[in-house]
Amino acid sequence: MQEQQHKLDPWTVSLSHPDGLAQMMSGKSEIHGSLHPSAPFMYQELEDKRVHRVLNSNDVFGGPHTFNVVWATAKLYEGEPKIVQAFLAALRTATKEVNDDPAGSAALWVKADKSKLTPAEAEKIIRDKDNTWTMTPQKVMVVADVHGAGRHGAGKGDKLERYVCRRYSRSARQLMADARHRPMTSALLEVKGVTLQYKTPRHLVTATYQIDFSVHQSDRYVILGPSGCGKTTVLKAVGGFMPPVEGSIRINGRAIRSPRT
Repeated sequence: MQEQQHKLDPWTVSLSHPDGLAQMMSGKSEIHGSLHPSAPFMYQELEDKRVHRVLNSNDVFGGPHTFNVVWATAKLYEGEPKIVQAFLAALRTATKEVNDDPAGSAALWVKADKSKLTPAEAEKIIRDKDNTWTMTPQKVMVVADVHGAGRHGAGKGDKLERYVCRRYSRSARQLMADARHRPMTSALLEVKGVTLQYKTPRHLVTATYQIDFSVHQSDRYVILGPSGCGKTTVLKAVGGFMPPVEGSIRINGRAIRSPRT
């Protein structure tokens, strides 16, 4: 299965759930499918007669599974027990209210989010048999395995893994250990230690200094910063119009030396 996990990437583009819904339903876009949208967007799509479900995540993971996970640092969890217990108590109360009063919870959801859904539509989502409102984790490590959990470097990540492993079963620890040795997917664009400079009539300008980033297929990568911070210079370098003073820029593993590389 693992060798197949990126097979659909060339035909996939990453969009926010609202953008994906708008593009697919417009009928004027090349986007004609939607993968793992969340509520309420998947329900809105299915209201249209042109849309049909091919499979859902329960089919993939073999049953109901946790959609949202709440996490905290070990420092907070162990150092602030009152805060943790207060949060868990509030979450427990909210979960009980959703199960006990779906209609009231739906009305609160619509009001709080200023949603365009009607309370009846929101209640229908809450009551859907595929949705389970519980604080009990369901198939968490199965989902983690699919997404390649544990792929991080040394340092704080190692501390986090040890902390998690102390609280999970032996099989979960083995799963995370196995995941660490899986090869990472190669980046489409890889920028390593790149310094870019250019001359003005009076100065030698260092636009970037030893920057690193990578972009994988189907990623949306945004470079943000104030005017003059080097955003355009980086794009010129990626396009092959400006060679780095140091470092390397590679696309599909090939070094960029000119616009035609």
